[in-house]
Amino acid sequence: MYYIDTLMREHEYIIKLTDHILAVSKDILHGNVNASAIKTITDVIKNYADGYHHKKEEDLVFKAMLDNLGELAEKLVTSGMLVEHDLARYERMMIELSLENYEKDHTDEARLELIGHLMSYRSLLIRHADKENKVVYPFAMKNLPEEIQKHLDEETKVFEEENKEQRDKYLEIINKF
Repeated sequence: MYYIDTLMREHEYIIKLTDHILAVSKDILHGNVNASAIKTITDVIKNYADGYHHKKEEDLVFKAMLDNLGELAEKLVTSGMLVEHDLARYERMMIELSLENYEKDHTDEARLELIGHLMSYRSLLIRHADKENKVVYPFAMKNLPEEIQKHLDEETKVFEEENKEQRDKYLEIINKF
C-alpha cells in the first residue's frame, strides 16, 4: 500500500537523522558543541519527523485505526505510538533547553545533559520506527478494510502534495547529513 510504503521510506530518512545525532553527540563528547548543527537537528525533528511524518501518521493512519479497529488498536495507538510521539516532542524540547543552558554555562554537566537528550531522542526514534515498521503498519495492513486503505493511499497523496515544499526542504537538509 502506498501510505505504508511512504511512511516506511520516511523512517529511512529519520534513521539518517539519528545517525547524524550520533555524530554530533560524539563531537560534543570531545568538546565541540556546534550550536548551529544542534539547531538544525531540532528544526528537522520539529518540522519533518514530527510536523510532517508524525502528523501524517496521527491524522491519517492512527485515526483510521482508532475509528475502525477497536480496543486492540486503541491500546496500540493511544497507549503506545502516541505516547512515544509525545516523548519525542519532550526530548526535542529538552534538547533545545539543554543547548540554551550550555550556551549560558559551558560546563561538563551542561554538555552531558545535551548529549543525554540527543541520545535519548535517537534511541527512542530508532525503537519507535522499528515498532511501527514491524508491528503497527503490518497490523493496519492486515486489519483495515481495503476501501479504507485505498482512502489512506489517496489521503497520503493529497497530504504529500499539500506539504511538498516542507518535505522537500527537509529532505534536502537530511541528505546533507
